[in-house]
Amino acid sequence: MHLPREITDEIVAEIEDTASLRAFCLVTPSFVCSSQARIFRGLQIRVDGPSPIDHRPMSPWQAESLFSSSPHLASYVQRLWIHIPTRPTEWYSPLQAVLPAFIRVREFIISASGAETRWTVLPEALKDAMQAVMLLPSLKQLELAYLSVPATLITSMAATIPELSLISVVVEDIEMQSSPMDLSKRALGVLTLVSISTSMVEFLATPGRLPSRRLVIAYHTEWADISKILQGTAVTLTQLHLDFHHRLHVGPPRYYLNALRVLELDTSAGPAPHRVPDDTLFALLHQIPTAMPHLEHLAIRVTIVPSLPRPGEAVWVRGAPLDMGSVATVDWRLCFNDHSQFAGFDDAEIGRELQDYEMVFDEFVHCMGEQMPVLRDSGGLSFSRIPLH
Repeated sequence: MHLPREITDEIVAEIEDTASLRAFCLVTPSFVCSSQARIFRGLQIRVDGPSPIDHRPMSPWQAESLFSSSPHLASYVQRLWIHIPTRPTEWYSPLQAVLPAFIRVREFIISASGAETRWTVLPEALKDAMQAVMLLPSLKQLELAYLSVPATLITSMAATIPELSLISVVVEDIEMQSSPMDLSKRALGVLTLVSISTSMVEFLATPGRLPSRRLVIAYHTEWADISKILQGTAVTLTQLHLDFHHRLHVGPPRYYLNALRVLELDTSAGPAPHRVPDDTLFALLHQIPTAMPHLEHLAIRVTIVPSLPRPGEAVWVRGAPLDMGSVATVDWRLCFNDHSQFAGFDDAEIGRELQDYEMVFDEFVHCMGEQMPVLRDSGGLSFSRIPLH
């Protein structure tokens, strides 16, 4: 049987488990390459740590043995994840030996069990091997998680990699960092920050320290920190995504996002009468005319568990009409917790829940139309609902 590689690749893409992929390999030799490419597309090398969903876990010794005997398999690895154990172990040597085999990595994750793992104390040979992967022409995304790293490493990687994610990263030797990056050079495509440390705030607060076009900030509860980071990245920032589900205590804007064109907000609403967390969302929207004067598009996702208010109460809390400044379009997405996907719900319960969805959604459309009348009348408002699974 001979099928074009494109077709076998599409078939393999639909196979979920490794056992089925192995069986697929046995059909004919021509299926082997597509199956191996799928099996080894994502690889995690670890001794301990979380078990990944989309990465094949393997110890350093297993990786060294496999890829030294079958080096062609390493070329299939596009997503590589290295998890550094809490204490130094004998795993350094096999990892250093196998890393040069990965020459087509597109996404590279380096994680540890806590920020007490310091980049500066790792063996030089290991750091050189990891940095060689970071410098691959194929690399598009780098993620550092739960590590302490020098500021110079972050800026040097940001100069060559389109997308950088920093999760609970402690920044060391900030005072040794050279002058801010030249803004005339290409800014970082996407910078993602999760669980932001105090040192990270200090590092990014300096304008031009880490210029980026798109900034994603998730699960941070201190608005003062976010405001400082926005000040530091304002010059090149054209897209901003904020993910918050708790009150941020939004204060007066201390930033001016003149280049910002797209703002994305991901939040949630409490039980009926529904409102987004303590008016944080609307406090941000009130800042648009002054702090984001050239904003063009706003996308807002609100996650709710539908519930009905007491008799006489509104489904949604209403506010005064908003001045949306230069915004031309607003895309609202209501994400419902779709309980009907789970076992144990009879048809009557599912029917009542769907009716609740209809009421909550219809009231939301009406409420937002009242708060954004100019956009409503110009056709700039759009609404959609997405079930959560």
